[in-house]
Amino acid sequence: RTRALVLPQDVDIEMVGNSLHRNGDLIYVDSRAALGALANQYLSLGGYYRVVNSTHSISTSGYATTLGCVFERRTRG
Repeated sequence: RTRALVLPQDVDIEMVGNSLHRNGDLIYVDSRAALGALANQYLSLGGYYRVVNSTHSISTSGYATTLGCVFERRTRG
């Protein structure tokens, strides 16, 4: 069985503007689409994150939202 040193990472998520997520929300980040299920499992990427900062910007190029999230709990598999 392959093992890896796992250090939980905080994430910033940039998205098309929305007002769905507020500070204190718990969100699930699924990294399997980007890295595949095997890498997700061995590196323990993704999981549950707490939103600690949300910023919104409106400009001529559109509406954007950035969420600052801290790691809360990982999932198995």
